[in-house]
Amino acid sequence: DYDGGRSWYTGLGHTKESYTEPNFLHLLLGGIQTAAGVVPADCSASQDTSFEKVTLDDNTSNPMMLDVAPDGRVFYIDRLGDVKVIQTNGLVATAAHLNVFDANESGLLGVALDPDFATNNWIYLYYSPAGSEAVDQLSRFTVNSDSTLDLASEKVVLKVPVQRTNCCHHGGGMVFDKETGDLWLANGDNTNPFASDGYTPIDERPEWSDWDAQKSSANTNDLRGKVLRIHPEDDGTYTIPEGNLFPPGTEKTRPEIY
Repeated sequence: DYDGGRSWYTGLGHTKESYTEPNFLHLLLGGIQTAAGVVPADCSASQDTSFEKVTLDDNTSNPMMLDVAPDGRVFYIDRLGDVKVIQTNGLVATAAHLNVFDANESGLLGVALDPDFATNNWIYLYYSPAGSEAVDQLSRFTVNSDSTLDLASEKVVLKVPVQRTNCCHHGGGMVFDKETGDLWLANGDNTNPFASDGYTPIDERPEWSDWDAQKSSANTNDLRGKVLRIHPEDDGTYTIPEGNLFPPGTEKTRPEIY
């Protein structure tokens, strides 16, 4: 509903073939009839008064990502290390706390539930482990029956070397392809962008590597600043799906790069 009338929109129909599909033609007819008022329709979803905001958690300081389990539980993460879960009864609990390095945008960055989570209870986390090793790493954990994480079950799947001496541009958005079981991971270029006056952070002066994205996002032999695609295996390792940018064994490249 808009100013006393109705509007209807679809982003479909980019190909000529669409207009011979019975289901698409049915969709178009329904949209026209609805907009014309020929058939009744409830358009209240476009009105703010149709919704009620219910706050479930006011205590998460740096929320990053969430994923929903088949049984309705919602797992979500805080960059400072907390893995939390909203139970099906609406109660919020802390499933685990990871000891993370959280300076310069590092920390607990990504979460994805295994496509077979209902049977294997595996959860994948991308985070910056505290300690002397400067990496962001992808790990798999097992979720216990009480929705807590078994931290001792950790299997490190992939490590991405990073610099931690300077800001910034970390990240770890993840999603599973539920048909193939492939895991997609998008991360940051791990580069300080603030000394280039708004331009691309490229700086080849000695000792200015932290300000130069050529070391990472422009480097075919580096995993930072990329969209990665791997296939996690049951033993905690991974294989390379067909169709990534560089075939395995290509000189000065990483096959994980999509």
